[in-house]
Amino acid sequence: MADNVVQQSKKKKEKKSKGIWVLIVLVVLCALGIGYYIYTNYKTYHTYNIENKVDMEDTIESSYGMFQNKVVKYSKDGIMLLDNKGDGIWSRSYSMKAPKIIQKDNYLVVADIGGNSVYLFDRLGEVHDYTMPYPICDIEVSGQGVLAVVLEDDKANYIQLYDKEGKQIVDSTLTVQQSGYPLDIAISEDAMCMVVSYVTIDGIHIKNTIAFYNFGSVGQNANSNKYVGGFYYTDAVFPKVEFIDNHTACAYGDTKAVLYKVKEKPSDDTIEIPFDTAIRSVFSNNKYIGFIRNNEKQPEKGKYIVDIYNTKGSSVLREVVNIDYQKVKFDGNDIILTGEYECMILRMKGGEKFRGRFQNGITDFIPLDKKNQYLVIGNKSILTIKIK
Repeated sequence: MADNVVQQSKKKKEKKSKGIWVLIVLVVLCALGIGYYIYTNYKTYHTYNIENKVDMEDTIESSYGMFQNKVVKYSKDGIMLLDNKGDGIWSRSYSMKAPKIIQKDNYLVVADIGGNSVYLFDRLGEVHDYTMPYPICDIEVSGQGVLAVVLEDDKANYIQLYDKEGKQIVDSTLTVQQSGYPLDIAISEDAMCMVVSYVTIDGIHIKNTIAFYNFGSVGQNANSNKYVGGFYYTDAVFPKVEFIDNHTACAYGDTKAVLYKVKEKPSDDTIEIPFDTAIRSVFSNNKYIGFIRNNEKQPEKGKYIVDIYNTKGSSVLREVVNIDYQKVKFDGNDIILTGEYECMILRMKGGEKFRGRFQNGITDFIPLDKKNQYLVIGNKSILTIKIK
């Protein structure tokens, strides 16, 4: 009887000891998992491996962008879609004085600003080419391949919409006396709404109008120009407008930004984001809008202030950075700032993800599909790198 009690007690101790060890192992594994998460999500990378290099002779004369996770190389003489090895997928020759590219979802546009030529491409190559009746001031494309073009001549400005087959959908004539001079234009993802920033000078007074147009049934019932609402400002000039998502537009001013909710018509409830110093750069994706300003109050801590807001106007990030940047853009939950020879990547969670220098210079710094892999467009080469 006594032996049974001893054996039962021994088994209980062994079971308890085993349970403690299992718990310890689980705690250690959990700690290692948390540590690995923190390490991979908050680590700052300073070096990189070059995984591929393509020598290019004309990177200075050419400009670069991204389309369908591929590199777009364009110049005054033509445009080409390249794979990550630098090989051409498709190309088109043209002659333009000031080519500008924009892309949205499955469509890429190159237009000759000040000229008359426009080319619309999908991922396989050309969809359509257009010759505009007047010089092009600005152009946008929707996710469905609809073009919104601002044209001008000596007498008036014209806003025209074309579908991807080349058919003209809308043709509006706007005189400077009636509406003002168009500074910028944007079209919604579904091509149903458009926003235009106009400026009017009356003597010494400047008025900026943010005008909205609808190309559906609401706009057809409104008037011949499809105008459905607008906002007037005398305290700011807005040189840039855009749709953040299909129902949110933003106007970027010199000292403030304004968010508009747009569902067929703009809502009267707007959100203003004021700044006490002038905005140096703006950038956005479909979730956030970003601003960079000079750090005038505490320049010793860094040259610039990076502010990020969501589409409700709430601040989600503020970082002070010290880099002589020339370009800035979102990459998912990261922010990429590139200078002539230096690149910095900020995390939306805060802090630096990467900072590095490239002796051959940086024309562009482009994220690729694989984690921590980037394409570096230099003065004489294209590098595929992985930061470490």
